[in-house]
Amino acid sequence: MIRSAPVHVWLPGKPEPIIAGEFCHDSSTRTGRFIYSADYLLAGHPALSPDLPLRSRPVSVIGGTGIFPLFLDAGPDAWGRHLLARHLEYDVDEMEALMLCPTDGVGNIAIGELSNERNRVLSIDEFLGILAKLESGKTAANNLETQVLDAIQNGTSLGGTKPKLSVSRQGEHYLAKFPEPGDSPWLPHVECAMLKLAALIGIRACESEVGIYPMLGDRLCLLNALIV
Repeated sequence: MIRSAPVHVWLPGKPEPIIAGEFCHDSSTRTGRFIYSADYLLAGHPALSPDLPLRSRPVSVIGGTGIFPLFLDAGPDAWGRHLLARHLEYDVDEMEALMLCPTDGVGNIAIGELSNERNRVLSIDEFLGILAKLESGKTAANNLETQVLDAIQNGTSLGGTKPKLSVSRQGEHYLAKFPEPGDSPWLPHVECAMLKLAALIGIRACESEVGIYPMLGDRLCLLNALIV
């Protein structure tokens, strides 16, 4: 199946997105093609990523998913796709997930048509409360799953290989990154330190901190997604 969708980007310091170009994906051949819009090129905006150089002719990707890594990172992870499939009552592929996922997640890239709707984000206290019920055994497993799915059914969390969840705390949105079994307990500290070091040497990096939550395996890294 061939699908095409506009690629929106929020440029630094700009509250409103613009169309950077169009991405076309062929799931049968696992190929993709992106072409910058003439207006984007004329305005002198930066390239979206090193593998998407500024030029008037299409840029192609062949093999794998047929989707550029930048676009995959802008979409939901496996958990988010599971939530979409549950909501739609059928399985979704990577391209469909990109086009259907909410546009108020983490990052400055969105694929597909934009919506003015904003989704509810689970607060860190609500999430910890659900985990506390799980540990205490006071809530049946199926009821607990319903609570979690209903609370985060929109799947706004960023993609990638590590478990993540979009949460709110004191009115601000954060990306909570959880450790996996076998990970070093100091991994959240290392990631947090690297982001702070990047900021010290002039790289625009998001704010981060290490949260101590015993029921989550002691530590998680909280990233403030807004870069100002």
